[in-house]
Amino acid sequence: MLHDAPVSGLSSRWRVGLALGNLVAAAVWGAAGYALPLRFWLIDVPLAAAVVALVASAIAALARVAWAERALSVAAWVLLGLGLVLVFATTVSMGFLSGVHGEFGSMGVLVMALALALVVPYALAYPLIQLAWVFRRRGRSER
Repeated sequence: MLHDAPVSGLSSRWRVGLALGNLVAAAVWGAAGYALPLRFWLIDVPLAAAVVALVASAIAALARVAWAERALSVAAWVLLGLGLVLVFATTVSMGFLSGVHGEFGSMGVLVMALALALVVPYALAYPLIQLAWVFRRRGRSER
């Protein structure tokens, strides 16, 4: 059976797919950090750490090093944490705009809702899929 086959490292399609996905995510987060008009270390440091983790995990996965699964897992956790913080901040901002500005703030709430809809697939769903795949691979390799 297909599931009884021995597991020897990352499968080629998933490995390349996750590496390319992490490179795209690193480029998007890096561009987002660069595009911010103000520099503030509480934003710049986590963004830089996320970009470094994503690029390192992509290089590790493409190079087929022994610690590639661990690097993919760390990068997914970093991206998930950053995504959760961003979703929380966006949701709080939406509540503030709606509560303080009332009807005048409805356009701001709409823009924030659009930003939230664009962030969720890439900052929450993608790292969750990556973590599920890595943990499933670890479970198979431990048998």
